[in-house]
Amino acid sequence: MDIRYKLFLSKIFVINPHERYDIYQLINLYNGLFPNLINNYVPLNYNYLSYSNNELMKLNNYINERIFDVNLENLNFGNLLISKLEDLNDTDYVTIWYLNYQFCHSDVDYILKDFIYIFNSYYKKIFNKVDIHNNCFNILYLVDFNLF
Repeated sequence: MDIRYKLFLSKIFVINPHERYDIYQLINLYNGLFPNLINNYVPLNYNYLSYSNNELMKLNNYINERIFDVNLENLNFGNLLISKLEDLNDTDYVTIWYLNYQFCHSDVDYILKDFIYIFNSYYKKIFNKVDIHNNCFNILYLVDFNLF
């Protein structure tokens, strides 16, 4: 076997994930070893993981203070949705938080009606469960998210 292949494979099959090459390091190594190049692909919204929407975070903290077993530490899905939308309103933030809860919480014990009073309290207005429910589908449609 060619030494280049052994070197490349040795960087892939490292057990310790902290020592293992990530995809970008592997692409750079491959490009240095072999004549045909692989282009680095950087997604358009690559930084959404480090992006944290302040309004979504404040709403999440408010909910966590009131329902102690709903602790969303990962708002990445919600931040991804926000990064793809424009001109968000209160209903959108509530909807995005709820979608994040539904898709990312390990044990979904609550349904939308359980959160309505908290949403109402936080925004000091009355939210309609049907409006939030319909907005879930609207937001997923706007970001081209396919449930089926």
